[in-house]
Amino acid sequence: MNTTPKKKAHAAQRHGPSTTCAGLGNPPVKCTSAGNEGDAVSRNDGGQEYVSGQQNQGGDFPGVAGVTSVTAPPKRAFSRHTTATPAPAMCGKSVDNQPFRIVGDGAAPGVYWIRPTDDDEEDAQVDGVWLCSPVKVIAWARNHQGDEWGRLLEIEDGDGQKHRWAMPAEMLGTDGGELRAALLRQGVTVATGASARRKLLEYVMHGGQDQRIRTVPRTGWYGEVFITPTGCYGRSNEEVMVQTAHPGVLPQQSAGSAEAWREKVALACIGNSRLVFALSMAFASMCAGLIGAEGGGVHLRGDSSTGKSTALLVPASVFGPPAFARSWRQTDNGLEGVAGAHNDLLLPLDELGQVDGRTVGDCVYLLANGQGKTRARRDGSARAASQFRVLILSSGEVGLADKIRQAGGRLMAGQEVRIVELPADAGAGLGLFDRVPSGLSPAAFADSLRHAAAEHYGHAADEFLRMLTSDLDRNRRALRQM
Repeated sequence: MNTTPKKKAHAAQRHGPSTTCAGLGNPPVKCTSAGNEGDAVSRNDGGQEYVSGQQNQGGDFPGVAGVTSVTAPPKRAFSRHTTATPAPAMCGKSVDNQPFRIVGDGAAPGVYWIRPTDDDEEDAQVDGVWLCSPVKVIAWARNHQGDEWGRLLEIEDGDGQKHRWAMPAEMLGTDGGELRAALLRQGVTVATGASARRKLLEYVMHGGQDQRIRTVPRTGWYGEVFITPTGCYGRSNEEVMVQTAHPGVLPQQSAGSAEAWREKVALACIGNSRLVFALSMAFASMCAGLIGAEGGGVHLRGDSSTGKSTALLVPASVFGPPAFARSWRQTDNGLEGVAGAHNDLLLPLDELGQVDGRTVGDCVYLLANGQGKTRARRDGSARAASQFRVLILSSGEVGLADKIRQAGGRLMAGQEVRIVELPADAGAGLGLFDRVPSGLSPAAFADSLRHAAAEHYGHAADEFLRMLTSDLDRNRRALRQM
């Protein structure tokens, strides 16, 4: 970066001056994105700023390319070449009383730190330090007990799509590597220099503190509202979101259209007992918590050509893409995490034969009882055991009892009543199906269902939860009478 040699100018160096926090009400950073000529800049009482600009390629502190002289008066906007005018906001309005903002468009939009000068003279020189692509800190988050604090971020990925993520504040501990890894997974580009990394942590740590939201650790019912990764259903006095260190663990999203899903998936299941039962389990999973029912499940047992996988993908499309259905092939610890992500939702599990028979019994108790293992923190104190409630729809060529016996064990009575076994073959000579559309073979019908479920999904759960929470008392009474 070229700088005009005016009084007390500061060029970007590898080891820049350290910045101290001026208190929660005066965070040391400001965020903007690259913009056009005339982008605006403001500065806080400590003289530290973020400015829109363009990243260059050199050094730990990339400068703002093409800016030969950046003058930053303390109380007004500045211009690179012409009279300053604020650029249009990219990510909404700034948080009140916070000296950061993401504005404009440009070659390298994102979060910039402006090195403070030694005085407030209007000809003082400053250099922009690019930290990451656009990330806005919207609010501070905490749970209903006032614990588990975090930050609500709005992230713009490499495709220009915006995502909201409620992240745990503990990710800001140590060197922030866990936070940077999660941002990178979501499409954010992050500066590699050590000094820029520290500034990024300061930005996330202190931004957004004038706004508050509530968070929950997993999906499901919380009082009168139902929380999913994509929204909050029911009446709430404040915004509530799922807080997680691993966004995207639950692929609950939508694609296609609700009308096409009804026609190509739901209506196509009419007359097929196994498919109607599987779809019913999907909707029942969202009702269990409303009436205090326990978890449990059904295991579909049948040969490989029966069509068991179709019976899992069809109800999975109520919530999201085919990836919403999981596999039994994972450790019991991994399965515990998956169950927590599916709390108060359906948990489709394919291919029981792939799991170690020695752990099947423990997994059945784990999933049906809805409580994970108690683990210790680093200091030896006990963490609260994870809790969840799921309806399980399992499939496999072997039954639970056979799988446990293969490992030298035996099925206990408690395990047998928690997950009931059902033959996948409907007994009509068509495998899973009782009937198929005219002109289609069972295999072709299964293919058409799988294709439709992979193209249209996620709309049914959204509409059902809106209906369910629109009149909770009436719907709760109706469910209890069933």
